[in-house]
Formats: sequence, C-alpha cells, structure tokens
Amino acid sequence: MALLILFFLLGLSFSLEVFSEKLEIKENEIIAEGDAEAYYKNYYIKAKKIKLLRDKDEVYAYEDVYIKNLKTGFEIRGSFAYVNMKKNKGYFLNAKGKFREFNFEAKKIEQLDKERFKVYEATVTTCPLDDKELYLCIFRANITKERALIFHNRLKFFKVPIFYLPVYLIPLGGRKTGFLMPTIGSSTYSSFIYIQPFFWAISRDKDMTITADYRKDQMKGLSLEYRQAFDEESDLITQFSLYKEDKKKGDWWKGREMYRENRFRIFMKYRKKPFKIGVEELSDPYYYEDISFKQEEITKPYTKTYLIYEKETKNYLFYFQTVRYRDLTEEKNNAVNLLPEASFHLKPFYYKGFNFSLDSSFTNFYRNYDGSFMRISLEPTVGKYFELFKVSNYSSLTLINRYYPDSEEDKIVSTFRFRHSVPQYFSLSYGGFKFKNFLEGLYTFSPKDYEVQIFDYQDELNEENNFQFTLVGNLYKNRKLMDYFLNTGYNLLGSYTFPTDGKKIDKKLLPLYYNVSVYPVENVRFWQDAVYDFNLGVFARNVIGTDISWKNFSVGISNSVYKNSEKKVTTDQIALNLKYSGDKFFSGISLNYDRLVDKETYRNVYVGVKGKCWSLVLDYKRNYYRNRDEYVDQVFLRFNLFFKEEIEIPLRR
Repeated sequence: MALLILFFLLGLSFSLEVFSEKLEIKENEIIAEGDAEAYYKNYYIKAKKIKLLRDKDEVYAYEDVYIKNLKTGFEIRGSFAYVNMKKNKGYFLNAKGKFREFNFEAKKIEQLDKERFKVYEATVTTCPLDDKELYLCIFRANITKERALIFHNRLKFFKVPIFYLPVYLIPLGGRKTGFLMPTIGSSTYSSFIYIQPFFWAISRDKDMTITADYRKDQMKGLSLEYRQAFDEESDLITQFSLYKEDKKKGDWWKGREMYRENRFRIFMKYRKKPFKIGVEELSDPYYYEDISFKQEEITKPYTKTYLIYEKETKNYLFYFQTVRYRDLTEEKNNAVNLLPEASFHLKPFYYKGFNFSLDSSFTNFYRNYDGSFMRISLEPTVGKYFELFKVSNYSSLTLINRYYPDSEEDKIVSTFRFRHSVPQYFSLSYGGFKFKNFLEGLYTFSPKDYEVQIFDYQDELNEENNFQFTLVGNLYKNRKLMDYFLNTGYNLLGSYTFPTDGKKIDKKLLPLYYNVSVYPVENVRFWQDAVYDFNLGVFARNVIGTDISWKNFSVGISNSVYKNSEKKVTTDQIALNLKYSGDKFFSGISLNYDRLVDKETYRNVYVGVKGKCWSLVLDYKRNYYRNRDEYVDQVFLRFNLFFKEEIEIPLRR
C-alpha cells in the first residue's frame, strides 16, 4: 500500500507528523498501522500500530514499540506503551531501553507523574542487554529524579547470584541522599570487616557522610564527615572518627609502649580568604597504621594543625602561620613547630632601570622538649637587566641579615650574595635534526661562612665564589630522539661539600649533575640520572634505567646506586615494573630489591580480568619496615561494578 503522509497543526504550539501504510482518522482519533511512525511534541514513536487521541493527549503503541524523547535522549522499547502527555502518566510492557550509560529491561514500567516511576521485575546493567555478564535484578523499584528505592536486589555475575539486599536506597543525578558502596573483607586481626558509608545531601551547599565500621574481634567505630561550601573561596570540611577496641584482643599493641582502648581522629579544614585553618589530631601515632586501608595514610610521617593568614596585592605578600606537627614515627613527639611565623615579601618594582624587592620574616621554632628558638630575617635585593655585546645579562645583589636572640654564639649575622647570570636560547638544525637548547652561565659570590643552628634553608649561610653552567635541551628528527639536563661548575674557593655525605672536598671543579634520556626507536627509552664527581672519579648518585612498551606489554627496570666520598656504597636498589593490559586480562608486578640488606623491600602483584561492564582485581602488596625488621602484607580484592562503583574487599592486612 502506498505510503501516506499527514501533517496536522494542533493548537499553536506543536505539530503532529505521521508515516504509515494505513491511516484512519475519526474526529480526534488517529490510527496508523503498518510500520507506523509518528513525531508528536518532543517524542518519536515507532510501532506496528499507533493510536493517538488528540483531545486527551494520549498515545497507544502496539507491538515492536520504540519511543525516544528527542529533548532528553531517553529511549525505550517494548511490546506495548501507553502515554498520557497531558498528565505525564503512562506505562510500558516488556520494556527495554537506555538511560544515560545504563541499559535496562523490565516486565512493566509505570510513570506516575513527570518525575516518579515504578519499575517491576527489572534488570539493569551497563553491559549490552544481549550479553549481560553482570547485572542487577530488581523485584520492584520506586524511582524519582533524586533517588531510587529498590526492593529485593540481587546482583548476578554470569547468572550466579553474588549479593543480595532486601532494600537499598541509591542517589541519582548527582548529590543525593543514599547508601554508598560498602567495604567488606577481613584482615590479620579481624576475620570479618564491614564498613558502610551513608551519604546525606543536606542541601545544595551542605552534605555529610556517616560511616559505620565493624571489625570482628578487633574494634567498632563510627565516623562523621561534614562538608559545606559557602562560596567559591570559602568552604569547610570536618571529620570525627571514634573507635572502641576489644579489650580481650589487642595483639597489634605488642611491642609498643602504649595502649589505647578508645581511639579517635579529629580533622578539620576551613578556608575563607584570607584565612586557612587545619586540624588533624590522633589519639596515638599508630592510628593510621592500625585502622586505615589507604597506603598514603599508613605511611604518613606526621600530622599538621595550622592557622594561616595570607594577604596578597599586586605590590606585596604578607603571610602569617602557626603550625604544630605531630611526629607519627615516634611515640614521643619532639617535632619542630612554627609558633608562629610571619613573613612580608615586597614584590619586584622598577625604578630608573633597576628592580627592587624585599623578603623579611620572623619565626619562632618550638620543640616540646627544647623550647623556643627565634629568628628574624631581612633581605633586600636590587637587580638589573642589561645587554653586553648584544647578549642578555642580569645582575642582582641581596643583603642578608639574620638576628638570633636565643643563640649562644652569633646573634647577628650580616652578609650579602651577588649573582650574575647570562641566559641564552638557541636552536640548531642539520640534516633534518633539530636541537633546541637553553644555556645559562651563573656566577655567585657570598663572602663568609656562618655556623648557626639550622632549622631550614634560610639558616644555610655559606661562603660562595663559584661559576655554574646549565644546559637543557632536546633533539628531534620527526620524533623525539633525546632530551637532556646538565649542570656543573667551578668553585674559586677551592672546596665543596660532597652531595651524599656532606664531606668537604678540597677541589675547585664541581660535580656534574645530569639527566639524559635516549629514544633509539619508538616506545624504547634508555635513561640515566646521575651525579658524577670528577675529582674523586666516583658517581655520588647513579640511577640508570630502561623503559620498553610493545603492544599490550610494558616493562621498566632501573638500578639506583649511591656512594659516599670514600666510594663506599650507601644505597644499591633494583626496581622492576612489568605490566600487561589486554582486552580481557591485565596484570602487573613491581619489585624493589635492596642489595645491601639483601632483602626485597617492596612487592606489588596484581592480576585482573575485565568484562563488558566490570573488572575484578586481586592486589597483593608487601612492604618491608626496616626499623622493625618485618614485612607487612596487604591483600585486596577489588570488584568494579559497571565501571561505576568499586567494592574493595580487604583479605589480609
């Protein structure tokens, strides 16, 4: 039958366009049959049969139904569909569709209004529907714009149920209240661990995470984290964690001089220009080691509590801070604190061809067992750019003044530092090869050494009279062939300190610092990062390595050797990294071996498999703690669901 095309203008705001093999019109009723298609308002509808009731704004679609919202991109297929566009109601039978990155199919989907849906006997996945490797089976779900309340959830992996929850609340569309992914597993001291976070979206600018932590035979805990954004330049994060340990256990306290039954963490960060405030307090220095699963926290050397005031204009910078450190490597805390430190920096300004700047500061260093040690610093600088024989030059003079009121020796230190640099950029081309280089010659002079108690770099006041030369560049021919950095010098004072052990060497030629990478072919790199002392004929530091990648494989190996001024090896470590990343499988191994102690100091091995919407990784780490002469093992199983959420299961810690 010939194709019939009909255009109707309904009202003044929308149109109807229908394509079909058979078309029947009865007043306000339009029936299209035979591969019928319709464009109605914001919808495209395709089915074997379409019935439209214009007066009621209703659409019925029968057999092989496909509906797409042209405005939102929402798509759905099914055997039958009813839509009341006026009331935003309807239902779909045997529905299949896609919403954002999720594919779904359901026995029935019922639309209650514009933002509320009910779903019956559904399957949700990010895998293709015809090849579901991982999917969520839902008996019933109540869905709104903000959240989904799901009943009788069964997570199936290749048709095998692996997880069940009778009721679960999932936030949708960004910051919404609901449960987050739990952590389930075990550790050395607990046979069962369950950590369940709950996210509470209080308002647009406030939210909170409440986390319950249960560790059988070890401890139970609760954490509260509150976050609030006031504006683009001010926000607040607070967190409080409290754990109560099992009195009958506590094997992890063996060998320590302290014991805590109640353990806590207090954390706060507040930012509002020009202030920054931070608090991080722990009940004991072993808190992260015993409780955290994050490697960066387990190995964290210190915590910091601070108050900072910063005021910056186009002419100056004023900075005030008080900082208290807590040493997590020792039970007794004797870290150096800044109570307080204030600094004023006058930014460079130009006057009659010269540029002027000023750095000044007051610092009160404080240790719990040693008390206070104050320092006042004042450093004005004058500099000038000029050309000499058509070559750019820059000279500067800094007057260095220090006052140490608590010192028993030099209370006042006054000296100066003169610097003159000649920076040059140049390029060379020959036979298709291109060299791009930066070369700088630098002369530095300061007249005297001062022996003062050293707390930071400002206390390192040494006599200087030396030339330094720096070359940075690369070589290209269609691709990068080499890049390099070299720095050496000549000390007119006749001595320098050896880079690794600080011993004085009575020679003028300074060590060569260099880093060179060579790319002989694509995906191959040979590199060396070294410090060579010409006078002693020894590498103070020599790190050489090779990186190779081929198809799905990559490998890297390096050897790090450090020597002192007596040519004795102080560090000799080998590092190996091997990775494979295929379509289905991926794996990797990282090893660090210390040849001096004849021990493997670090090992990380992971093996993973990935499917169409999931990945499963078994991750093993082993660290050697030299101060305790023991290894700490960690084993995690990580299951990434739909490439959206990850369940981390600690098997050993």
